[in-house]
Parts: sequence; C-alpha cells; structure tokens
Amino acid sequence: MSKEQFIAVDIWGDFAHFSHPSTVYSSITYPVPPKSAVMGFLGAVCGKARDEYKEWLGEFYYAVSILNPIRKIKFSFNGIPNILNIAYYRKGVMPSSKYKAKQFYRELIVEPKYRIFLKFENQNVKNEVESFLSNHKSCYTPYLGINSCIADFSYLPIEEISLITDEIFDADTMIEQKFYSGTVIEGQRLASQIMPFDIEPHDRVFVDFKETLIELKGIPLMTKNNSNSWAIKIKSEEKISNIFLC
Repeated sequence: MSKEQFIAVDIWGDFAHFSHPSTVYSSITYPVPPKSAVMGFLGAVCGKARDEYKEWLGEFYYAVSILNPIRKIKFSFNGIPNILNIAYYRKGVMPSSKYKAKQFYRELIVEPKYRIFLKFENQNVKNEVESFLSNHKSCYTPYLGINSCIADFSYLPIEEISLITDEIFDADTMIEQKFYSGTVIEGQRLASQIMPFDIEPHDRVFVDFKETLIELKGIPLMTKNNSNSWAIKIKSEEKISNIFLC
C-alpha cells in the first residue's frame, strides 16, 4: 500500500471539550475528538465553511492516539441570553429571564494531546490538506471541540507504512468495541463511548454512530483485525504505531 493516501498530525492545546451531539450545552465531553470534530479541524485549516467541508472531504478514515493521559476538570461558563433563547426556545422568548445570562458547567480535558492518522480516498483533498498542515498554515483558527479551546498542530512525515495481517494485535489508537479481544492489561483505564462517525452537511445532523473503546492513558488495546489496520512509522521516531482506522 502506498503511503500517499495517509497523513499523520499531532494536535494539542490547553483544554478541549468534545460535546455529545444530543444537547446544545452538554456538560459531558468525549475523551477524544470524534470524527465530526476532526472534519471541522480540517475544514478550519483549509478554509472550508461549516456546510461544505463534509462534501469536500468525501470518504476518509481516521484513527486517534492519546499522547497525554486524559484528565478532566469542571469549568463554569456564562451563556449569552440571546443564544440561550435560540437554543432552548426556538419560538418565543425565555420567560422572566430574557436578559439574564445563564451559568452552566462543562467538563474540560486538561492539556490534551492527540495523534491523528488520516486515510483519504480523494488524492486531491489529501494533497490540499497536507499542503496546509506541512506548512503549518490555517485559514481559520483551529480549536479542540469548542472555540474557546484553541488548538495547535504539527505535521508528521510518514516514513513507512504496511497493512497489519495478524488476526490480533496491539492497537495504539481508539478501536470499535466489537473488535476488542477482551484481554485486559494491568493499569488500563477503559472507556466505552458511542460516538458519531458522520454528519449530514446541511442539517448538521449526526449519523452513523459506533460503539468505541478508548484507553484513557494511551496504553495499547489488544484488538482483532478489522482489515483496515496499519503499522505506521513516523520519520525521526523509533516507535511504530499500530493504528485501527474507523
């Protein structure tokens, strides 16, 4: 397999919050960026509008590794009244609190750092994304889930790549839970998350949910092969990453 389809990038920041799609002001965060957040990150880097980056990207696969162990804090936010009116009362106004800000809490991931692997079906899109990332350029400010969590990134040149053929292997990334081997390693912190893997571009409705398994410290997960798993070596690094593409 040619490595021309693949991109690797590290993203990090002071904080991150990846909201569950079921609520507008969700207090809960996914521990890793869902695919929709990665789509938004790529759209911001390449200057694509919210309603066009889904169609622009087309079909692609992603994997995410945790580089800093996940730890969270609760943080208080002040909601803007007009936004809250729109969110909670699409028709009419908020009774008796029209001009009052509403305070709410969110989980924030502290000092998040992830390694994102991407496999593109459209070579032109891959080349465009790679051009921006490799030159550390971004049309819009990238962020980690919400716009108050600004992100930085670093492009990682890939040296070698090969398809994993072993029936069971140690995955350094999030996996689909149905492929988990069931083997527990001492010290692991596992989290099962039902995450969205696609979005309707115009209505922004989340679709194609999958049940995933995440190791919150970045310890590998022993998993069954899904026929889309790869061993990737980054230039100037000795370690080879075994990734599970979703």
